Amino acid sequence: MKKLILPIFVAIITIAAVVTFQIQYSKYVQYKDQQEELKLIEQQKKETKKTMEEAAKKEENLDSLWQHIVSIHKKEITLPIKYKDFCDALSGEIAQQLNDRIVLKDGESLYLNFVSAGKDSRKLKNSTIYGISTETNLKSSWLKIQDIKVGADTDHIIDLYDQPVTDDSSGNPPYMQYADPKSDMLLDDQNITLYYNNDLISGISIYYDPSKDVEE
Repeated sequence: MKKLILPIFVAIITIAAVVTFQIQYSKYVQYKDQQEELKLIEQQKKETKKTMEEAAKKEENLDSLWQHIVSIHKKEITLPIKYKDFCDALSGEIAQQLNDRIVLKDGESLYLNFVSAGKDSRKLKNSTIYGISTETNLKSSWLKIQDIKVGADTDHIIDLYDQPVTDDSSGNPPYMQYADPKSDMLLDDQNITLYYNNDLISGISIYYDPSKDVEE
């Protein structure tokens, strides 16, 4: 009988050790799974926060486009603007005034759109400029619309302002257009058009006709 007690005792100890190990291991696995789940939830929260922050930043950037301000040689011009006021603002920069554009002293041209509501206001005594465009020239880096300038990478523009409403890669030249998502105005009445070549912005155009704006 005494000879049986020791093996039985060892067996009981062994079984207890195995059961204890299984219980502890199960708790460890459960704890590890919980930690992994918590890490995943935390990562998802961070990614969601980052996505929301990026979306908010893009919306803020896009809102800034609709201040209708261009910077020409660091001089800010707000559209629409009277032709005389436009020339006064660029005093000292203009070399030649032509019917559809002005030529700056550095040789660059700015094409001017005087058309509003289907009429050519260029014939009026004090013409109003509704649109300004650059030539498709990669050297035109002196003209900017907010953070957009000639020579910028199209991917960088999309990172700043999200996807454009129009992206015609088959155009000649290819172009993409942005419109104010908070406005009821048609794209033809308010837009920023960016011409590009080899994924680099090669020309900029801004147009705004406030007479088409819909009052709430």
